[in-house]
Amino acid sequence: MNFKDATIVDKQGWPIKTVLVEIDDKGRQTLVDYDLQKGEQLVDEAAPLDMVKPRWFKDGWRETATKKEIAAARPELKPIEEFISPIDSKLEDLEKRIAALENK
Repeated sequence: MNFKDATIVDKQGWPIKTVLVEIDDKGRQTLVDYDLQKGEQLVDEAAPLDMVKPRWFKDGWRETATKKEIAAARPELKPIEEFISPIDSKLEDLEKRIAALENK
């Protein structure tokens, strides 16, 4: 027996819930702890976690969020230099201290 994640979507393809599906030795699938409601559909794959506003269409998942919604959900990361520079200066300071101790 195997298990996999799947997604319940409404009539318009909006995800409702991620569910666990049990697959028996003959390939039959059974929802675990969930009964499909009227108008709901089981999509054979989990909604992508990297999408802000995923929606299921016949050919697969699509991102439906606007650029503004995506930007709000994923603020820009600080450039790596902003993290490295303070670390480099601390490392340089530690190296100087070590050299001073070694020279004593």
